[in-house]
Amino acid sequence: MNEPVRQTIPEAATTSDSQPKTIELSAGPIDYIDTGGAGPTVVLLHGVLMNHTVWRDVIAELAPEFRCIAC
Repeated sequence: MNEPVRQTIPEAATTSDSQPKTIELSAGPIDYIDTGGAGPTVVLLHGVLMNHTVWRDVIAELAPEFRCIAC
């Protein structure tokens, strides 16, 4: 049986904008990541008890063509 292939965020997506940031809301802080970029924006929302890191593999696929905002 073959091992699954793991990908990481491509070099093009690892700008200073792709570092986790925090926004303060009245309900509390929310951490998010924004890859930046000039393509169409895709917003990725996680479920309860998760964080933006669940989208790492998806961001790796989308970042070359899209601006990804994951929270």
